[in-house]
Amino acid sequence: MSNSESVSMYEERIKALENEVLHLKLRESVLKESGVRLQHLFNGAGDAIFILDKDANFVDVNDGAMHLTGYSKQELIGRSIHFIHDEKGVNDFQIFFDRIMNGEAVTFETRIDRKDKSNVDIECSSRRIVVQEIPYSHMVARDITERKQAQALLLESEERYRTLFEQNPIETIIVDREGRVSRYNLAKKRSGNRLPGIGDIMYKEYARKHEIDMYGAMMGCIRTGKSKDFPVLKYEDRFLRINISPFPGGAIITSIDITDHKRVEEALRLSEERFRTAFETSPDAIQIIRSGDGVYIDVNEGFTELTGFSRDEVINRSSFRLSIWDDASELENFTRLLQEQRYVRNMQVRFRLKNGKVRIGLISARMMVWNNEPHILSVTRDIDDLKKAEADVRKMEEDRKQKERLQIILETAGAVCHELNQPLMAISGYSELILMGLEKSDPLYAKNLKILEQVTRMGEITGKLMGITKYKTKRFGKGGKIIDIDEASQ
Repeated sequence: MSNSESVSMYEERIKALENEVLHLKLRESVLKESGVRLQHLFNGAGDAIFILDKDANFVDVNDGAMHLTGYSKQELIGRSIHFIHDEKGVNDFQIFFDRIMNGEAVTFETRIDRKDKSNVDIECSSRRIVVQEIPYSHMVARDITERKQAQALLLESEERYRTLFEQNPIETIIVDREGRVSRYNLAKKRSGNRLPGIGDIMYKEYARKHEIDMYGAMMGCIRTGKSKDFPVLKYEDRFLRINISPFPGGAIITSIDITDHKRVEEALRLSEERFRTAFETSPDAIQIIRSGDGVYIDVNEGFTELTGFSRDEVINRSSFRLSIWDDASELENFTRLLQEQRYVRNMQVRFRLKNGKVRIGLISARMMVWNNEPHILSVTRDIDDLKKAEADVRKMEEDRKQKERLQIILETAGAVCHELNQPLMAISGYSELILMGLEKSDPLYAKNLKILEQVTRMGEITGKLMGITKYKTKRFGKGGKIIDIDEASQ
């Protein structure tokens, strides 16, 4: 081979080596760039990534793993993953890890301890990878603490609502979208009534004796998604209040037996009717007055007939404005007694009519609560005519007593006069005889004349006593009384 051929061959070889070096550098650059990109992807992943060797030691971790555990890469590399688990967690993890290293892709949940001693629930998706014939575990972990908490809250909520459903004192039945019974609560079981069978069509195969088409109403609620309430439904010999509330899977039907309530309501209605009849037809004046301001809320015909006021003139006005009480002190005493003992019985008062006349009445009243406000129910009976009749009776009785007293006086006076007249006549006769035998100059004459004058005066007194026709007295001494003869005999 000539020198020129050798040189040419070396030049070609050199050029080929240069091209190969250039190609290797370009490949190295691409690999380096790819490695940097992969490293960015590794560290920038939102989830935590752990690379573990066959002994479960950390070989590499990304930024997400450091954020999840709270440890730095230097604190993790070379350490076993077991140190971030408690004893139970280590045993559970080892089971999953053995499956991973046997080539099985495994997704599982576990709990790890962070550096700050807090706990984190994680979901791990793991598989085995082989690099240069060395097996590793590639583990991607995601923090599911909030999800676990939400699940726990959901389970708690479901348990709470399940308990509320079962323990609800109202009979409750759940039906599906076809109206078939799927569940009922304890109140329904304890009701003592026939129970539905699971799968029975509500209001067709069960509780079908309603007076209206309840099945159609139920299906309408399910179809439209709108609730419907039936305040009063007659079912055989009972009254029920039923509510149908639809939900995506069907409807919830609640039933309340209001039979006793309806009976009480009817009894109250009858009682109110009786009270209204008694209120309207009573001849006494009955008033319902609001306690706070004394305003009339209602009055009966007895009140309007007695006082002369019409109902429209009285309602929403106070007795003070109408000037019905004649004596303000009686109103004060009435109010005081009501406040102290909550009732007043047969209190005599004077009340003023619309025409201004004053009459006497007996008022009885009691405090009561009406529409959550204190009111006064009062009854007034007009006793003015009775009082006048009593006065007339008293006057007649007084006249009778006076006549009896006068009769006694007359009888006494007659007896006294009769007894006195005999000795008076004797004294008068003897005095006249003595005077006839005396000279006027005789001192005894004047004395006997005086005796005769007094006897004459006594005769006049007895005459007046005999002429008494009425009972008249006059004061005598200290608070005493005697018959006024002059007045009584006129």
